[in-house]
Amino acid sequence: MLRMGECAFLAAYNDGGGAALSLKQKLDRITGPVSGVQLRELAGELGFLNVHLEEHTELQSSFNLQQDLHGIEGKTAWPELNPLDYAVRGQFMHYLLRGNLPRCGRTNSVRPRWRRR
Repeated sequence: MLRMGECAFLAAYNDGGGAALSLKQKLDRITGPVSGVQLRELAGELGFLNVHLEEHTELQSSFNLQQDLHGIEGKTAWPELNPLDYAVRGQFMHYLLRGNLPRCGRTNSVRPRWRRR
């Protein structure tokens, strides 16, 4: 995830766009700007779908040093997902959202006792 001002890029570099295709329905419902927390949630969804892809696109690089060219080729197909483990989704969200949301404590939690000097 890279955010520069009001523009953001989300990517899973090893899937040839498979996770993004799986996320497309959710992305199509977004009609306006997203907050930083929502952006992190989308990054978590992208990673979650990426680890559940049945197959990742195999990419091949070719170099032509005489012409100073580099090409990348790969075959992409409609992504198939393995059974989803939502505990993994929770781990992604916990990692990406830690420190960005206020802590929600229990109402019967014990408050620390501070000594006065």
